Amino acid sequence: MKKSVSLAVAIVSLSALLPLPANGDTASSGPMVRLYGSPAVMERVFEPAREGMRESLGVELFLAGIGDGNGLESLINGECEAAMLSSPVEDAVAEMTRFGKREIPRNLREHPVASERVWVMVNPHNPVRSLSRRDLEGIYRGRITNWGELGGPDLRIVPVQPPSGTAAHKALVRELLAGDDSALRGMETSAVEDVADHVRSLEGAIGAMALPGLPPDNRKFRVVETGEIRYGLYLVTLGSPSAELGRILEFLSVGRLQLSRN
Repeated sequence: MKKSVSLAVAIVSLSALLPLPANGDTASSGPMVRLYGSPAVMERVFEPAREGMRESLGVELFLAGIGDGNGLESLINGECEAAMLSSPVEDAVAEMTRFGKREIPRNLREHPVASERVWVMVNPHNPVRSLSRRDLEGIYRGRITNWGELGGPDLRIVPVQPPSGTAAHKALVRELLAGDDSALRGMETSAVEDVADHVRSLEGAIGAMALPGLPPDNRKFRVVETGEIRYGLYLVTLGSPSAELGRILEFLSVGRLQLSRN
């Protein structure tokens, strides 16, 4: 009796360690490919393409949106065929090794599968229609502090940062601040939706984020014209991709996805 109870506890404990949230087909007729990592890559790239891959390639996907670092960790541990990342692999490796000496394989290979645009938005009452890269850099470095300096009203600028660790945050730092995260100024948000909330409620606010995850009824702001700021969405493999992954990458490369065009 004690052995049966111990076995049941072990099974429950093991099930608690499985990656969540996950989305896969249990009754698969074709080969199953496990992709773990960025929820953004899962939702924007692979969930929409799942049916097409099943029909065209005969490949089933098991997807787990557990975050970039956890996805890369799972890949290194042999728990999935590829990691989904919303930033370059060197960024994810840097996060993994920040607090420890994790052994990183030298054969990590990065495969771009799409790119996402970061949109810059202001309060709808703000008359400023366009901003240059230099303007944005000045705002997010804290050097430009009043909309009057940019042809707008005499109003304090309130920069709103995308949440720390998100692809949009990293793209701003990389594209505008030469990778210096410590130079980024403004209100730091804890959720993507908070960027839009602050821009809607604060007349002097300016924010930046990718829009697809935001419900249309939350888009009560005005997007300003800027040069494109984009970040890549990637699959990462250990060495060369498997035959199934190679077919998936070829499938995605036909008309490489550039998301958030409108």
